[in-house]
Amino acid sequence: MPFKDNGRAEIIGETTEGSSGQPYFIRFASGMQFMVGTARYTFPDGSPFESLGIEPTIPIELRLEDLRCGVDPVFEKAKLIAGAR
Repeated sequence: MPFKDNGRAEIIGETTEGSSGQPYFIRFASGMQFMVGTARYTFPDGSPFESLGIEPTIPIELRLEDLRCGVDPVFEKAKLIAGAR
């Protein structure tokens, strides 16, 4: 979120899943787990990203064929950008 907000980096890839990654969870004796989001984070201007995700500045879709061929299109784009600077 900070890099999207301040524009200090290109965000390459797919939209994030929209979670802070800090759920509250309970483990039951049966082995079951219960997890629930416990925070509502927003951009500094108040716009939400929880449950929505953060869109990349350079969208690149990861395809099944890329995985099968051992290709990482996000990493390849990052190398191209880094080499251009």
